[in-house]
Amino acid sequence: MGTLYKTIVLLGFALLTIGLGYLLVENIFRAKTKLHEVVTNLVVVIAILVMLQFGTNLFSQFAMAGA
Repeated sequence: MGTLYKTIVLLGFALLTIGLGYLLVENIFRAKTKLHEVVTNLVVVIAILVMLQFGTNLFSQFAMAGA
């Protein structure tokens, strides 16, 4: 399960990086495409999922240290 978790997190970071890069290039060249809203929503969802995983991990480590 540990390798599966790491793979999912790395995949999430890769998708987040690709999505942010696409948004950056799109904003630089001002080429508004129909995919703009879809990619924006996708980046937000992936960022939330990645941050929730790390936040949960950090909170559990903090709780274990406190116990």
